[in-house]
Amino acid sequence: MTEQTLRRFNIVSAYMNNQTEEQWQKMLAEIGETVGVLEDNNSEHEPQRQIKVRVQFQKVESDAPDGGRSGFLYIMPEGYGEADAARGHGSPVFMEIWEGELRVIVRPDILDNEDRTQTIIPLEDAREDRVTDWDS
Repeated sequence: MTEQTLRRFNIVSAYMNNQTEEQWQKMLAEIGETVGVLEDNNSEHEPQRQIKVRVQFQKVESDAPDGGRSGFLYIMPEGYGEADAARGHGSPVFMEIWEGELRVIVRPDILDNEDRTQTIIPLEDAREDRVTDWDS
């Protein structure tokens, strides 16, 4: 999507959602994205498998009375997705802070739209401040 097309889309979306273009531009500025390539470094086969991966951070502000904010880090390998997402836009792995704790959520089955196979991995035991004898 070209920058001009994106700008037009934002204007139409802002009109349809009764928001100003400035509000949409602010929201888009808060979305960051990085693209990289994972390579199979443990394979005896040539050519080695490569998968393009997009990592996107999205900050979300809530309309809740407490003015809550949260953020999500989406990990989107090309060709992989989740049941309730459009092709090319799914994130089978993402990170969030839930009730004050960092966690990773993995959705390994694209056909599971009820999250039966979803795995939640809490990362609080991986906090560096739990180690008292670092060899600095």
